[in-house]
Amino acid sequence: MKLQKLVCKDCNESVNIIEDWKNGYYVCGSCGCTIGNRIIDEGSEWRNFSDSNAPDQSRVGSAINPLLDTGTYDTIISAGKGTLGVNLSKTQMRSAMRGPEQALINGFNLITALCDRANITKTIADRAKYNFKIVETKKVAKSKSHKGTIAACIYIACRQENCTRTFKEISVLTGVPRKDIGRAYKAIEPTFRKIRSCPSERHCFTILF
Repeated sequence: MKLQKLVCKDCNESVNIIEDWKNGYYVCGSCGCTIGNRIIDEGSEWRNFSDSNAPDQSRVGSAINPLLDTGTYDTIISAGKGTLGVNLSKTQMRSAMRGPEQALINGFNLITALCDRANITKTIADRAKYNFKIVETKKVAKSKSHKGTIAACIYIACRQENCTRTFKEISVLTGVPRKDIGRAYKAIEPTFRKIRSCPSERHCFTILF
């Protein structure tokens, strides 16, 4: 059977596709958008004591992401085998990707995929997501490379967690050109310096993990 070719609908990328089995989706390595159907375990996380001959009606959701205003994206509806299940799954995915949080979700997806691929700890990945939310909220990297900004957030997170890496190391780990990381870092670093030195800024961006 011929495998379906995965192509990102946002940037038409077809080569740099990351399989994020841990979180259950394919991620475009260029823009962070999720691609295709969810990679999901059809079994639920608890036993279902309903009629064994009836369809399994369970829905399993992960913990709400404290960096997002809503938890819509964290609850996955299994596509199942019927047309209705497939339509519900697709409708949920479309609604979850609307609104101002789309850029955050894409960024978080890419951070997770890159950190998992490079064996970077979850603590650093979570810190990088927090950093990325600050960058998006304050809009301090609008003219910079998206992947460069993501990698710069990971670079800063490594420093914050006392696991300092060089630009070259982050470039090798993420596959992002070193010059893109440097340019993004130069644009966003003053914001983090201000947060470190200003109590009111730190209060506004208290990490919630």
